[in-house]
Order: sequence, then C-alpha cells, then structure tokens
Amino acid sequence: MWGSFSRARKVQTTVRCKHCGTPLFIERSCHEVHMFCPKCGKAFPLSEYIALADEAMEEFLNSVYCDRM
Repeated sequence: MWGSFSRARKVQTTVRCKHCGTPLFIERSCHEVHMFCPKCGKAFPLSEYIALADEAMEEFLNSVYCDRM
C-alpha cells in the first residue's frame, strides 16, 4: 500500500554545475530541496538554478511539499 506513495529522493538533471559543468542532481531531504554536483561535491540552493529548470527538475518538484522549497 505505501509503495504507491514513494517518491524519488534525488534525480539527475541536464542542468550543469556552475563550477565544473557536470550535470547536477536535485535532491530532497527531510527539510529542503537542493541541487548538488556529484563530481565537485558542491551543494546549491534550489533558488540558484530554478530559472534553468529542465523537465527532470519540474517532474521532481511536482512531488515535493511546498514547505521544502
């Protein structure tokens, strides 16, 4: 029953890291959503990349509670 409500905790996007150019992941924690780079290890607030949102980010954000953004 609960399996139908599970959502991904992170998704790879086509949005590139401002520091190294690697595609970023969007990830949700218990308290917030942020972007992070798997190559250089940097994390970024969602607000820095929201204007560049791709389809993967939009789909991911459709399943995130508003108080985490």
